[in-house]
Amino acid sequence: MGSMEIHWRGTQTGPLATPSGEIPPSGRPVDAWSTTWQDWRDGRLVAEQHHLDLRTLLAQVDALAVPA
Repeated sequence: MGSMEIHWRGTQTGPLATPSGEIPPSGRPVDAWSTTWQDWRDGRLVAEQHHLDLRTLLAQVDALAVPA
C-alpha cells in the first residue's frame, strides 16, 4: 500500500460538472489538497482511492457558503 499528498492549484476557467448541475467558470484561483492511497501487487496498481478536499475547492470558486 502506498500513499501520497497532492497539491492542486489553478484557476477555474471552465464549467465544473456536479451531480446538481454545472458550476459556471468563476475565474477564481483554486488551492486545495488531496490524498491518494494505492494498492500494488506484483508491480501493478490494483486499487486506488483519491480523496479531494472538495469543500475547500467549492468555497474558493464561490459555489459554497462558508460559515462566518
